[in-house]
Amino acid sequence: MKSDRTDEKHQQAPALDIRIGGFRMTVQSMPVRLLTVLMTCGGSAFTAWFTSRCTDTASRGAMNSGT
Repeated sequence: MKSDRTDEKHQQAPALDIRIGGFRMTVQSMPVRLLTVLMTCGGSAFTAWFTSRCTDTASRGAMNSGT
């Protein structure tokens, strides 16, 4: 029979523990594949937004300098 202390040593601390009022969410291990997909899509979306923003600003400046 194992002691309680042995079981406690082998338990891993949760990766994420959120407590808001009566709400509690505990994630035991991070979903690496899901995080990878979300970060890749987020990075691509940010890059598309940022480059279109820079391109729009440059074209507006070129149009206004001609007048």
